[in-house]
Amino acid sequence: MPVKKKSIAKTEYKKENVVKVAPKKNDDVIKFDFHNKFKKLYFHPKEFFKSVEKENSYQSLLRSFVLFYIFYLIVLQAISLYSGTITPLQSVMGFIAGIIFSLVSIFVFSGVMHFILILTGHKGNYFNSYKAGIYTLILWVFYSTVLLIVALIIPFDGQGLQTFLTGAGDFRAIIGSLFNFLASNPLSLLSLIISIIVHVHILIFGINALKTFQKTSTEKATFAVITTALLLFALQVVIIVLINSSLSA
Repeated sequence: MPVKKKSIAKTEYKKENVVKVAPKKNDDVIKFDFHNKFKKLYFHPKEFFKSVEKENSYQSLLRSFVLFYIFYLIVLQAISLYSGTITPLQSVMGFIAGIIFSLVSIFVFSGVMHFILILTGHKGNYFNSYKAGIYTLILWVFYSTVLLIVALIIPFDGQGLQTFLTGAGDFRAIIGSLFNFLASNPLSLLSLIISIIVHVHILIFGINALKTFQKTSTEKATFAVITTALLLFALQVVIIVLINSSLSA
């Protein structure tokens, strides 16, 4: 009997000292509750920033953005094919080019933004700028999808605007023609207002994201995000002008 008690005591001691190892969390597993995550991102950004503060995987963030961008490309190509503006072959080529663009854009956007933030004197980890850039571009892709659908209902008359601007020689004449065009085209005015509201919201979200993840001041985050947006917009305009001039040559 004493021997059995000793054996039982040793067994209980071993049980008490067993260390339970929690299963390792795999951050690279594709999560299918992204819609719930996006709802928090859109409606409760402060809570969202706290919930993703410990994220540290480049791959999972990039995958989320690319999948979201693919959805946008599907909507874009479907609308373009339905309207007859492109052929099926052009649609496929545009889809492939869009995926490549999504991979390049995030590193360009976050890289430029991080570089400008460094110029302000802030010393932070690039990954935090990358994470802020990813979620800002996800919101941008969402709004781009919405604007595609809105454009079908409330179209902006680009050709009409070009007609109004024809002959406008100086800056004052261009502004006057623009106001006259918007005054005579209420749908185009409404479309422009919606677009402005959307882009202001994206900028505000991006500023708050960079400020939170980099733990920097509002002024530095604002300067970095707005300067990045202006530089990339200017680059886009230059590329479009060069392409148009080469096609017309």
